[in-house]
Amino acid sequence: MFSGDLFPTQNLNPDMIYSTRTRVSSEGLIDFANLIKLDGLGLGEQELALGKKNWDILKNRAGFPLVLSNLVDAEDKPYFTPSLILKRGELKIGVLALISPGLYPGPVTATFPGARLKDPIATARELVQELKPQVDLIVLLSHLGMETDEQIPGQVEGINLIIGSHPGMQLFSPTEIQDTLIVQTGEQGKYIGHLELKVTGTSPWKPFPWTKNVPYPPSLDNHGGILWYKNFLEAASEDIPEDAQAQQLLRRIKANLSNLN
Repeated sequence: MFSGDLFPTQNLNPDMIYSTRTRVSSEGLIDFANLIKLDGLGLGEQELALGKKNWDILKNRAGFPLVLSNLVDAEDKPYFTPSLILKRGELKIGVLALISPGLYPGPVTATFPGARLKDPIATARELVQELKPQVDLIVLLSHLGMETDEQIPGQVEGINLIIGSHPGMQLFSPTEIQDTLIVQTGEQGKYIGHLELKVTGTSPWKPFPWTKNVPYPPSLDNHGGILWYKNFLEAASEDIPEDAQAQQLLRRIKANLSNLN
């Protein structure tokens, strides 16, 4: 999953012509995400900068959920998927995504006419309460900024994992605050974040590092179960083997971009 700023644009022009380099590169990124079978994309300000006109078209190309919980239209209806539930083995995982109005580079109405960004904390509380009875774990795809991410556990109870993408910090090990794990992988795709999770016992879960040096669960003090975690960042380098399908897609995108010159 991604938490935003996958799309390289800061263009806030609501009349942006769709048949441009932006359109070709955006479609290419969606095709890559389809290729890797992305579970979901939380949207950041760069995605919103593409504008409603473009997303009305791009939404149909994406074979994965586009998640943003606090962007609503004039009738208070979410434009993107407000939350989703993923099933991994026997676990059900609830996912929501939030963006901070303060991080958006201009009025959201410039690119989404009639829309507004609801308060992210109030939205998180509402959705967590809605998801709790249905899932085992809750994940927040956050575009709120690291400072706010660190405040969330004290303001919203029930979020197990926050995957942040703003401002793009390199967290080589998760930050743990009040039984909530916070991870970020850095900017511009320089690192690939790996996070493995395993639960034992029953909810509520207490995070604990999953290493060879822990042969048995620690004392739970009647807390509940354990959310074992293993996290590391892998530098994106030439040592990673090329994928034939990805290379074919990249050549196609480059050719399409060359045709625009």
